[in-house]
Amino acid sequence: MNNSSTQTRRNLRISSMDGMLATPWSIISIPGSFLVAGMLNSLFHVGPRWFGVIVAMPALANALSIFLVPWVGRFLMVRELALTLAMMNTGIWLSGLLGLALLPTDQPMQAGLFFSLLYLLLAFTTALSGVGWTSWASVFIPDRIRGRYMARRNIYTNISTLSFMGLSLFLLSFFAGQRWLYVCLMSLAVLGRIVSVLFQHQIHTREPGGGQVCSDTWAKDLWALRQSKALIRYIIFGALAGFCMAWGGAVSTLYAFDLLQVTPANFTAYSITATVAGTLSVRIWGEMIDRHGALPVLIICAICWRICDLGWLVLNEYTKNGLFVVWAWGGTVGTGYMLASFVLLLKLIPGNNRSAGISLNLTVVSIFATIAPMLAGWWLEKGVALEIGHWLLYRGSFAVGIIGGLLSILCLLGLKEPHIHPDRNRIPGALRTLKNLGVAQGLAFFSNDNFVVRKMKNGKLHGPER
Repeated sequence: MNNSSTQTRRNLRISSMDGMLATPWSIISIPGSFLVAGMLNSLFHVGPRWFGVIVAMPALANALSIFLVPWVGRFLMVRELALTLAMMNTGIWLSGLLGLALLPTDQPMQAGLFFSLLYLLLAFTTALSGVGWTSWASVFIPDRIRGRYMARRNIYTNISTLSFMGLSLFLLSFFAGQRWLYVCLMSLAVLGRIVSVLFQHQIHTREPGGGQVCSDTWAKDLWALRQSKALIRYIIFGALAGFCMAWGGAVSTLYAFDLLQVTPANFTAYSITATVAGTLSVRIWGEMIDRHGALPVLIICAICWRICDLGWLVLNEYTKNGLFVVWAWGGTVGTGYMLASFVLLLKLIPGNNRSAGISLNLTVVSIFATIAPMLAGWWLEKGVALEIGHWLLYRGSFAVGIIGGLLSILCLLGLKEPHIHPDRNRIPGALRTLKNLGVAQGLAFFSNDNFVVRKMKNGKLHGPER
């Protein structure tokens, strides 16, 4: 018993170190994040079409992983899946860093193709490794302390996020647009990931493999979800809202670099503002969800987030510092949106069919989030070819995303929020695509955070923790 307790404490310490070291890597693994978006647009100038394709790669991998996981699960247990794919991912990153150091900066077509293929491979290995890790974590993190532990672990990852962002801002302010700086910052992130994977090898459980990746009745479980009308309706909302978020994320990034003349340092500063605002608002949103429920908070945050985006439509290169206000407000309400989405999805997924519900939601949302940035990039290039004024083109395209996001909320009207059992307090990977979209819009701390819901105390369900 003592040996088991000692190993559990050791596993938890190792997992915390793993989270802190891997956080910079998790940020650069999202091509819409502040550092990669700045590099693609200010150094390699990949253009709207290729940028749309590149930022769509993580969502595409998430969509296809639902078909790959059952097949991979025949050969690998969860621990093997997490470690093997993580090592493959670091190997791909090392090759990518070499390409980053040698790739011509005056060949946008070549750069676009290179980064598309690179992030497709990275996204596949990240998605599969993430499935393994979240399943494995449910084995070595005791259920009774999971909420408290994950909340504490998220504090450590948030510190790592802000430290990496602060270092990036400092260096980008002095050496903006220089290739060696991007190579150094990304190498630092990949080195942290390599060390974190070595730490993961020291995690041991009673069952060496950590259990199976998925059940043998996976396909039947998916088919059974057709009876869950409320869940299907929520997934439709998530798909439409995710499409509009992905569309707006791609358009706003290109708009910022191409027309507002935002520098990589500026873009990083805006992201830090959103991250700090979001971090400070977490507890407030948790208490509001406790008091009023997840659905009202989700609707309010969705409306406020889209209204906040109207600020993009009135700014120009001389008033671009107004983006500090836009991103601070977006970071605040965006955090509430994410937390409320998590809790509502938790309540709507059938208790006896959770894995299938998670997979269905992730796949559908990811498909729409894949199409949106590709379509946005194609349309922006098409609009330029049609000689539509650049300001009108970008502002009009962004307004379409805002209107679509507001209309998607209609799917939630009339939806009833059910009660949940207190022990259903985790959904591994349920919001992976949504979190990636949030990171692309400044919520960098979501890149390596884990959502849990605190247990009931005195008959009351306590809100989400990060």
